[in-house]
Amino acid sequence: MRLGICAAVALLLGSVAAAARSATPPVPAPSFEIYSIRVDGTGLRNVTNSPLDEATPAVSPNGRQIAFVRGIAGNWDLWLMNADGSGQKQLTTSADVDEFDPAWSPDGTSIAFTTAVRDDCFPHPCRRLSVRVVHADGTEVREVFAGGRDGRWSPNGRKLVFETDIDPYEQAESISVARLGGDVRKVVTDGIVAHPVWSRDGRLAFGARGPDLFVSRGDGRARRLVAKDAEEAPEWSPSGRQIAFVTLGRLKIVTVRTRRVRSVVRRAEAFAWSRSGRRLAIFWEEWGRIAVIKPDGRAFHAVLKISGQLDDSWLGPWTWSRDGRRLVYAARIEPSPPPK
Repeated sequence: MRLGICAAVALLLGSVAAAARSATPPVPAPSFEIYSIRVDGTGLRNVTNSPLDEATPAVSPNGRQIAFVRGIAGNWDLWLMNADGSGQKQLTTSADVDEFDPAWSPDGTSIAFTTAVRDDCFPHPCRRLSVRVVHADGTEVREVFAGGRDGRWSPNGRKLVFETDIDPYEQAESISVARLGGDVRKVVTDGIVAHPVWSRDGRLAFGARGPDLFVSRGDGRARRLVAKDAEEAPEWSPSGRQIAFVTLGRLKIVTVRTRRVRSVVRRAEAFAWSRSGRRLAIFWEEWGRIAVIKPDGRAFHAVLKISGQLDDSWLGPWTWSRDGRRLVYAARIEPSPPPK
């Protein structure tokens, strides 16, 4: 999905060499950068504006900062910047470890993230994964659990839920909950599971057995099936009454109490609830499109069509600005050819 830094450098050097032989200005090598745009389609901003690859932007709870990852010389580290792109600061520096999927704590003081060290696991390569937490000022990086990924905070910020027992095929076989500074307990252990997420009242939603969508208490008990064939990552509505998910390329929403499922839009690869729960952002990575729609399927309107590629690796609850007026995303924009 992302253009490697080595390839980007090679393309850039090739462009410079060509410019030395011709008066035609070089076309810069495209990279994934972080943008923001108003939901009405105006006010497009390139926030990072760098020749490197950036991905997984996550807006802080107060809306003032954005956590993201940046690839330098083939290595991905965690960075932080102000919402306007100023004050960019590197939070992690590991030459042999990649960081990704930042997730803000509810109070905005800490960021959970996943690390990966690539190993050879015959017959397929695998990654040694770890869930870690760092303060937003870059201090006190600590490991929560070795062997987990995709940590998500509980509503009170005292726990993290994440996937564990990752097999060589990158599938998780259990879900665990960790108290920060305390114990780690497996709460789901029956087969392939995916993407556990908290509701605002402390319930868990997760995919399992198929994948189907289940809801349970925070300890994994009192589990019940709420929807069949929920292929892609579920996300609770801010009210905790509904869960949205993608299946067969369609965005659907289930009302948890009644288990009534309705189709919201026919075409979606990923989505993100607004913080008020009144709208959802819809993403088509392949077509480079972003749209906004109400949960009842009404008021659909296109926000953006790019001449390039969207990165939908992070489209969780922090894609929206705090006031619901802007969307933050990563994309690789194909440069226009120079005029002849």
